[in-house]
Amino acid sequence: MPHNEQDLWPRDARMMPLPAAVVYALRHTRGSGQRSEHSEGDRVSEEPRGLSASGDIIGALSDRVSELTKRVGSLESELDSAHKRVAVYEEFDATVRDALSGALRAAHEIRARAENAAQQILEQARDERKMLIKEIERLREERDSLVDEIASNRRSGFSALRGPRREAAVPQEKVSEETTPDSRALAADALRGVFTELLEDIRRQAGTVADAAREANAAAAQAKTAQEQARVAQDEARAAQEEARRALEAQRAAEADRASEAARVAEQAQRATEEAARAAGEARKVAEAQRLAQQQADADRSVEAERATEAARAAQEAMRAAQEAARAAGADRAADAERAAQEVERATAAARAAEEARRAADEARVADAVRLEQQRREDEERRAARWREEEQRRATQWREEEERRDQQRREEEARRAEGARLAAEEVRRTASAEALRIVEAARVAETAARAAQEAARVAEAARAAQPPPVVEEEELFARPSEKPSETPPATPELTLVEREPVRSVAESEQLTPEREEGAAPTSNIVLMLSPVPSFARLVDIERR
Repeated sequence: MPHNEQDLWPRDARMMPLPAAVVYALRHTRGSGQRSEHSEGDRVSEEPRGLSASGDIIGALSDRVSELTKRVGSLESELDSAHKRVAVYEEFDATVRDALSGALRAAHEIRARAENAAQQILEQARDERKMLIKEIERLREERDSLVDEIASNRRSGFSALRGPRREAAVPQEKVSEETTPDSRALAADALRGVFTELLEDIRRQAGTVADAAREANAAAAQAKTAQEQARVAQDEARAAQEEARRALEAQRAAEADRASEAARVAEQAQRATEEAARAAGEARKVAEAQRLAQQQADADRSVEAERATEAARAAQEAMRAAQEAARAAGADRAADAERAAQEVERATAAARAAEEARRAADEARVADAVRLEQQRREDEERRAARWREEEQRRATQWREEEERRDQQRREEEARRAEGARLAAEEVRRTASAEALRIVEAARVAETAARAAQEAARVAEAARAAQPPPVVEEEELFARPSEKPSETPPATPELTLVEREPVRSVAESEQLTPEREEGAAPTSNIVLMLSPVPSFARLVDIERR
């Protein structure tokens, strides 16, 4: 590579202006200033390019800082708007809480009213059950009294029938005189009155039993209605509780959303603040590095200036020596020029080494910045992952807690509904049992009525089968007759009164099958059946 003065002047003038001016001041008078035919051009230094690169970094960091500042401002405005929204949500939550509390109060009132109504209906059913039990006991007592009266009447009838037989030795003429149509008519009237009163008593008892059965059916219907009302009230309470639970879940979800949004905004603001602080730190570091580089450049320039001064002094000395040598000998000029070229080349190599060292330092600084940025991003990703895991864990715990509470609430409601159902089932079972008892009492009364009718029918058949001159009846009524042979014996007229049908309980309400009871044993003995008042009438007839 040729080292002529034309090539060295532009390059050395930038690095060492004063020595270059001194060294190349007399290049036209030294005989070595001929221009080369093949010029390689001037070498441009890379120091201004490095300075412009550092200036670009500072500008980029300044732009980044301004951008982060704007972002921090926007995040602060978003945070303020979020605070305002939170205030509005809190006011709206107060309204929602009032509505929710009102709904819960209404649900509790409905439930309390339903429970009170069910309790009242249950108490009423219990009272009616007690009344029905008392009525059934009274009917049983009346049945027992009727059985006793029937037995006593049978015994009295037997005694009345046996009484005249002890006096059977009376002559036939006296008996025939006492048999008259009037006595037979009186006996028929007495028997008709007895049977009529007996049928009326049986009908009244059957009507009482039917009324008791109707009251039992009405009580069962009221119990069913109360059960339906209780179920409707439970459904309403359950719906109100479901609405309250949904409103509470919506409120919790809204609160969680607001909290997450506020946390996100705060985290964004914190991240923006951290990024701004980090950018400011990086800017400070870059400024410090630039200041250190400037100081290093100043120190290098001072060292180079000192070296240039030394070189200038050496050049001046060399020039004086060269002038002296030029005057002495012209051959030494080429050697001096070569030595000067070597010195310049060494200075150029030193400048190039300094530029390379600065470039390596810049690359190392950029690599450190990239590494720090990568570490920061990894730390942020790890923090975000930990935060997401924590949020997921909290959400899972909250969902599990809510599911557990819902399960407990459903189990409690199921237990309460089961208790109410069992109570209603017990009431219905009690009413059914009472209805069955009433039906049994009605069946017993009906059996007694049938037995009485059968006894009356047997008595009538026996009386119709007897011969006209009956000793017992003539002796019973004891009236003389003027013409017994001309007056035929009159058959007593008996009227059979039909019993009204008794309203029984439906077969679907009967829990046990009906029992088949055998009829009362019948005999050929004529029985006189009558209640106590009819027996008094018979005594009066005997006296007459």
